Amino acid sequence: MSEPKLNIHINLQAAERTFLLGMQAITQRVTLGMVAVDRCEERPIEMPGLFFSMRFGKNTSVDEQARQDFKSWIVGVGFREAMEMLEPLIVDMRFVAGLAKAHKNGTLVAPISGTSTQILEALRVRETKQFTKHGWPRKLATLKTEFGILIPYTDELLSINAARNCMTHRAGIVGAMDVNDPTQSAFVLRYMTCGVACNTPEGQKLIINGPGMVLPAGCSPAHGSPVPQQKLFKPGERLIFTAQEFAHIAYTICSIGIEIIKTTGQYMVDLDIFPTAAH
Repeated sequence: MSEPKLNIHINLQAAERTFLLGMQAITQRVTLGMVAVDRCEERPIEMPGLFFSMRFGKNTSVDEQARQDFKSWIVGVGFREAMEMLEPLIVDMRFVAGLAKAHKNGTLVAPISGTSTQILEALRVRETKQFTKHGWPRKLATLKTEFGILIPYTDELLSINAARNCMTHRAGIVGAMDVNDPTQSAFVLRYMTCGVACNTPEGQKLIINGPGMVLPAGCSPAHGSPVPQQKLFKPGERLIFTAQEFAHIAYTICSIGIEIIKTTGQYMVDLDIFPTAAH
């Protein structure tokens, strides 16, 4: 009697769609909040209560410090929620890569008997239990050593995660432990903006800075391309960002998530299994 088989369907497009929709919602909440706090009336908004409140003669204006505190808080929430969207994504992709490798090696054995959902969850726990406990540097190293999966934009990822930690644990005030650029004695947040570039005949990427820029002969057609950016903070300074800067940081996280999915799909294709994984 042959052993029962478990058919596993991997839908990377669904994972990407869920991730991007979540990031879109986070970006909208943060940027709307930051713009709104600058344009709101010079008094706090009060919800109606049981009793009519007489406030004649009282100063109810919102000072600039309150605005900055709100911006710092909502950006901190945005950083935390964005990284919390990215972390389960990379855990899922570690699970997918582990399934693919085990299937290719003929070692994919269900740890329990039961329904397909129960078996899949048991496999997930077995494959990712230790991985979920690791910090980002070790997660990236694990993907590289175990599967040969290289995630691009790691400098940006690690600096954004460091900013998240600073906002979560130190109210966004940069301390000595946050310094990641000893040459400048500062914390440098690295992120990307969406720019336009072309490729020169020599194969070099050339960033197009604006209209009227003269391009060398033989360049490829212009295309969208990430442009590295950075923002520097000295110890004692507070991590403050504009709505536009947060949108760029969110774009960076989206780009990283897409690359995690893409490289995992390519790993599966390279193993000659799940041939539709990268489409």
